[in-house]
Amino acid sequence: MNWYAELSVTHREFDLVTVKKRNYYVYRYEGNLNGIENAVVLLSYPEKAFGNPKALRAFISTNAALSTQEILSWYVCRWYD
Repeated sequence: MNWYAELSVTHREFDLVTVKKRNYYVYRYEGNLNGIENAVVLLSYPEKAFGNPKALRAFISTNAALSTQEILSWYVCRWYD
């Protein structure tokens, strides 16, 4: 079983984030990642598809100063605008 499959919406690290009027449950990891000293990894599920492995999306940023919402907004702009 994958570690992310054990996360639940009640886990203290999950946040409900709104980006472009859509809600997502997001888990944020910040730390070392393959030689990057301070990367951010976001695991994101649409609000109504939490726990569905096919709905899971992962996002990576090397700018840890950005908020979770800012990182997701950048990706949404790249893909949906």
